[in-house]
Amino acid sequence: MVFSDYSLLWSRSFYFNALSSKTAKTTTWIWNLHSFAHDYNEQSSTQTIITRKVFSSNIRHSGFIFLFLSGFHFDGVYFSNYLTWTKDPNNCTPSAHILWVLIGQDLLNQDVGTYFQGIQNTSGIFNLWRTEGLITHLDLKYTSTGSLFRVGLFLILGYYYMHCSHISSFTTTVQITYHCLIFLGSGSLGWSGHCIHIGIPSSCLLDSGIDPAVIPCLSDLMLNSLIYKDTL
Repeated sequence: MVFSDYSLLWSRSFYFNALSSKTAKTTTWIWNLHSFAHDYNEQSSTQTIITRKVFSSNIRHSGFIFLFLSGFHFDGVYFSNYLTWTKDPNNCTPSAHILWVLIGQDLLNQDVGTYFQGIQNTSGIFNLWRTEGLITHLDLKYTSTGSLFRVGLFLILGYYYMHCSHISSFTTTVQITYHCLIFLGSGSLGWSGHCIHIGIPSSCLLDSGIDPAVIPCLSDLMLNSLIYKDTL
């Protein structure tokens, strides 16, 4: 009897719809916390307001993705052995997760080489950074800072399209197509240029055994090489 009453209380707590009380005694109301908050058809009366909410929500969710990426690079700067791994990837295991001395959790830390203890990283994020040309901690800091700047930019854009823009339901398809073309087109063009001028030279230098600490800024190296070719 006690467990049945507890199950009834659990299923009815914080539910937003009367239909939730007629369902099975489960944790459905937890999932409704997210689904009802994004049910714009019940919250808004006009199609224009719904269009603005959908468009603004899409932009703000993109900002949270950049916040996630910024956290990745921040963690790689201050809590990983990435710089040591780039020097000797064969004898050093990647790790970016160090457990603190709390309730014995530090027992999970293992020796990954080069006097570094942490949990082994098997996601391949270090290989991705090496391919991108991020070979120093300064590069990771710049990337993390740039991602944070994009977070603020997307949040401002989300607020603008929700409260300041005059977008209507008739121009939604045009606006979404326009933004997708800009983001995908400029992003693909910039990424291809980065891989050709930064990623490939950095990988060649690291494969030849050069210490990442003595490699100059790859953008300056590219410009100097172009100037040197012009003088010849």
